[in-house]
Amino acid sequence: MNTIFLIVLAILILAFLFLRNVNNRNLPSISHDELEQFQQQHPQLQFLDVRTPNEAASGRMSNAKLINFMAPDFSKKIAALPKDKTYVVYCRSGRRSAGAVAKMLQQGFTEVYNLRGGYQS
Repeated sequence: MNTIFLIVLAILILAFLFLRNVNNRNLPSISHDELEQFQQQHPQLQFLDVRTPNEAASGRMSNAKLINFMAPDFSKKIAALPKDKTYVVYCRSGRRSAGAVAKMLQQGFTEVYNLRGGYQS
């Protein structure tokens, strides 16, 4: 009985992780290599740092707006941003920023991109 439970649990966890990765692959994103050219094409580009304040204290992109993805008021703060701007969203590794991009797209943002690989100091 315990073996069956563990197998079912493992299958559910793997399915969740697979579906999460499939959804994140469809998000608009750019690489670090593409970033400089992207900035030239979008001079009013806004950077959005979704790391915690402690993580951001170690360094962040110039003029980046810090909105902690883990904060309970994250969605409210995102909703207050202008939807007509172009955003590049980043975190430490790219996972939280992918979640932030997905939420922003759900809220009606159209020009929002995940920085693949996250922040690199």
